[in-house]
Amino acid sequence: MAKARSGKGRRPVAFQSKGWLESLTALERRREPYDALHRALFQEVLAQFVGPLRMADECTAKLGEDSAADRDNPRVIEVGAGAGRLRQLLGESLDGQWLHTEPDAASLRHFRQRFPESRARAAGAERLHVEAGALSSWVGLCVLDVVHDLTAVASEAHRALSPGGHVIHFLDMTTLLEKPLADLASVELLAIPNVFSDPSDDIWPQDLAILPFGAVKTLLGLMERHRRPLGSVFGSYFQMFFEASFNPKRTAQAFHVLASSSQLRSDMQVMFSEAQDIATQVGAGEIPFAVASSAKHVAGRVRAAFEALGFRIEVDEIRTSWERYPRATGEPVGYRSLCVGHERQYHDLPPRLLCREAPAPGPDLQLREAGVHVFVARRGS
Repeated sequence: MAKARSGKGRRPVAFQSKGWLESLTALERRREPYDALHRALFQEVLAQFVGPLRMADECTAKLGEDSAADRDNPRVIEVGAGAGRLRQLLGESLDGQWLHTEPDAASLRHFRQRFPESRARAAGAERLHVEAGALSSWVGLCVLDVVHDLTAVASEAHRALSPGGHVIHFLDMTTLLEKPLADLASVELLAIPNVFSDPSDDIWPQDLAILPFGAVKTLLGLMERHRRPLGSVFGSYFQMFFEASFNPKRTAQAFHVLASSSQLRSDMQVMFSEAQDIATQVGAGEIPFAVASSAKHVAGRVRAAFEALGFRIEVDEIRTSWERYPRATGEPVGYRSLCVGHERQYHDLPPRLLCREAPAPGPDLQLREAGVHVFVARRGS
């Protein structure tokens, strides 16, 4: 951990949340440098389990008179289309073959404005408004980690899919943390951004540091007696876990504020380092913490929900890809990666690559890597 520095003058952290569409737009900006890698990963999986993605005019030419019927009764549904990330990456190949659904009115309106030729309707993952057995494929990008009732979503997918149909889900960004944080709070544990170790030490980014309530309360009391700022700066976040009525949404939003600010993570790191030094001096021992992956936690919940309904899990792993990209003039970054929302940037190479076969960046080239959790489940008869 970094050497502690004085926290004098630091104010308590203010937690403010963004609207859903604003959040989706911000995510698209973060994803943009990895568009080509994500496109290749998505296309590979979809080609295997959905079939080849044809351009709209090619689709019409091959289907002939049946093309209009396919447009009226699409066999592939995208659930939670949001602002159109998948449609943007995969292009016109989806038009006439897919039905896009989105429950948020502002996001759906934005989607229709961007892609007027695509078929889109208002529907939530829990109720798709299609006939039983009508679908061959259920596709989603960053959906199963944000739904409120995963069991209901899995049940609706089972109802809507024909026997042998597939659920195909991609997770390329950090999961929403409402459920993982609620699970932790229920057993008197809290989570902060992992400031104790390198999250990229594992293919599943270890983004959470988990601490017992009792240890944190003891630590806050110790820091207050020594007039250190840990409690005054971050106390409002810790208090969210200690409240009698835990609010997962508000706490997850606050966690996101901490995790997305390099300054706040740095402040938290040095304050915990200072706290450990003082705890050692007074004989209080090591700060008890464990690191974990929020994405892996969610992946486990998703797998369990679909297995309970008799789905056969065919893919459940992080798939990776790499490319070398021309560096802009004066660009100092030779390496960058995005793995399930965890981003890294280095002048040269990091201690650990996502793809072992990836080459070193050249003087005029930047190495980029991407990692996406891919989940594919097949409906039984």
